[in-house]
Formats: sequence, structure tokens, C-alpha cells
Amino acid sequence: DISIKDMVDKIKDVFGLNDAQIARLAKVSRSSLYNHMNEKETPKSMAGYQDLYKAAHAVEKNVSLDVRRGLNSVLVDGKTLLGHLESPNRDPDHFVEVCRKIAEKIEVVNRIPRKKRSIERQRYLTRLMTRSG
Repeated sequence: DISIKDMVDKIKDVFGLNDAQIARLAKVSRSSLYNHMNEKETPKSMAGYQDLYKAAHAVEKNVSLDVRRGLNSVLVDGKTLLGHLESPNRDPDHFVEVCRKIAEKIEVVNRIPRKKRSIERQRYLTRLMTRSG
């Protein structure tokens, strides 16, 4: 059995979430999250942690690029990664597909040389990163 601390560490590492975001997504208070992680309190339900962990594990296994940069800045189907994590659909395959699209968008941006940054390029990048789909 994997501990809640290990689940939370994986969720943080893969998605770039902070403790407050994980607590909200797991439907617990931040203090409960800390107590659960330190085994001072047993959660009423493991489902919130397990769903996020399964999604993080699937993304880590199936998406080669780091998607943490896209947590709040890249739209897929009208939502950021955080928005998708907040939705009731916790299917790991759904997150793999969303994270692949985020990774593709981040990869496009990474190919543009940093030294060519301009206002026009910044506008283009903003449109690319916020375009759905």
C-alpha cells in the first residue's frame, strides 16, 4: 500500500500542484492534508487522493514532457490543467490526453528561440497557449 504522503508527492511532482490545491481537489482541509500525510489522522475516504494519484501515475507513465508549466497557463478544451483536475471526470486516460495536448503546446513554444522575444511573438505565444483544443 502506498502512503498518502507518497501519493501527494507524486501528484505535486507530476502536476505541479501545491498543498492547498491538492487539499481542495481531495476535498479535505489543508490541516487535514498535513495530518493525513504525517499519519496523525486517517482520512474518511481515500478516493480523492487515489483518483489524483492514479491520474498522476498515468500521466508520468504516458507523457514524456513535463506539464507542470501548463497548470494554469495552457488551455485544452477551454480549461487549464487545473480546471481539468477540478472537473468531476477523474479518468486517468482523460488526463493523459489533456497532458499530451499541453505538452505539445509547450513543446511548440520551447522551439522558438528565446533571443527572438518581441511583443508580436509574445502575443502569438499568448494566443497559442490560450487557444482551446
